[in-house]
Amino acid sequence: MRVALIIASTVLATVLGVVQGHAEKRVALVIGNSTYRFVGTLRNPGNDARLIATKLRNLGFTLVNGGAQLDLDKAGIDRAVQEFGRELKGADVGLLYYSGHGVQVRGANYLVPVDANPSREADVDFQALDAQLVLRQMEASGTRLNIVILDACRNNPWGGRGLRDLNRGLARMDAPAGTLIAFATQPGNVAQDGTDGDSPYAKALAAVIDQPGLHLFDTFNQVGLAVDRATGHEQVPWFSSSPINGDFQFASISPGGLIPPPKIEPVVVPPLPPPGGLTPPPIEPVIVQPRPPLNTGFIFADSDRRRLSMAELSGRSPADLRVGRNEIYARRGRIFDSPDLQAYFSRFPWYQPRFRDVQLSDIESANVALFLEAEKRFAAVTLPSNAQGRSDFIFPDSDRRLLTPADLNGLTPAQLRIARNEIFARRGRIFDSDDLRQRFGSFPWYRPTSKNPSLNAVEQQNVELIQRAEQRP
Repeated sequence: MRVALIIASTVLATVLGVVQGHAEKRVALVIGNSTYRFVGTLRNPGNDARLIATKLRNLGFTLVNGGAQLDLDKAGIDRAVQEFGRELKGADVGLLYYSGHGVQVRGANYLVPVDANPSREADVDFQALDAQLVLRQMEASGTRLNIVILDACRNNPWGGRGLRDLNRGLARMDAPAGTLIAFATQPGNVAQDGTDGDSPYAKALAAVIDQPGLHLFDTFNQVGLAVDRATGHEQVPWFSSSPINGDFQFASISPGGLIPPPKIEPVVVPPLPPPGGLTPPPIEPVIVQPRPPLNTGFIFADSDRRRLSMAELSGRSPADLRVGRNEIYARRGRIFDSPDLQAYFSRFPWYQPRFRDVQLSDIESANVALFLEAEKRFAAVTLPSNAQGRSDFIFPDSDRRLLTPADLNGLTPAQLRIARNEIFARRGRIFDSDDLRQRFGSFPWYRPTSKNPSLNAVEQQNVELIQRAEQRP
């Protein structure tokens, strides 16, 4: 399998922004291994390495040995990593990019030099470089932030000659303190190599890190979305992270590129009026707690350590209540029988399905019971008879069921547009387009109240799915 590995190490100032206008010192080692002596040549690692090296140089990185290092044998890759470690001393940011073969042995990931030729599993320890050794090299330099990116796009290169104990793809790596580890696809899977000279992940990475002011988590979220689109949803990027103090920007719009995280205040949102003139029981306003970083997927990120209240659940849609209840189980690694729940939580890097039955804490059990009570109360409120079975919607359940690409097959561009906007219309969007105002204005359930209404988690996912379908040729 071919991997691209980036490890970025950042030393944060004792007080962020203490030296105004002072450029941070950035050091990068870029490696691309293509021409293997005992297995087939890879097409793209050299191109990927040159592409990333150029981008990093333009972003202020000093490259070890002046540029991309290509086709390194074991002695060469060892020297390069040791030299990198020496140059990291006193640096603010260090970055290692590796593109080439990689293998997984007993849960450990190895970077493969061009002269590796193992005949048994134990040979890998001596003929390849353990990725954990690179992390330790960088930790020894005193870095506070490490970013590791693994782009796997091939299976075991030696499987055809009997060395079959090496597992498919790369293994999951737990992020040490101050570390983010990103995979171009889920651990244990393989990523695409690309057909036009560069891998989909390398192209997306090169494009996104050029965007000024993009924070660390947003960077990898955008890279992941770009890869997902480019591969027709066949390659789903993944990452894990330990708590990180502050943030880092590749293309910074502030001095030093290191900034503190933004402060997010809770927002009080009144419940939306229901369709069809139904008057529900009086409920309190919903207190929307600040959500965790982008793409984490939680409705209540702290439901494993804080007892929720019914006031927080009142006014939530059935879909939000169902997702909120099941995210408690998902956090514990439950394998779901429901395809829509499995698909929903699989989009997020923290979800690691391992068990059919999971153990919950007392707080989690209490919150699950609260969600069930809220769902029971909602189910007791039914639509009036004149609103039941209406055919106004293309997807009447797009507010509570995750749609699939198969659901969208056969829809015209005009139908896709209506299906996307009926999600907003159900929430009371005020449309600027005359044809949308006219269409939805003819239905009694449509009550325009806001230019930018809030969507629940299921609705947001469905909007993104329909948008991707609209963008396809």
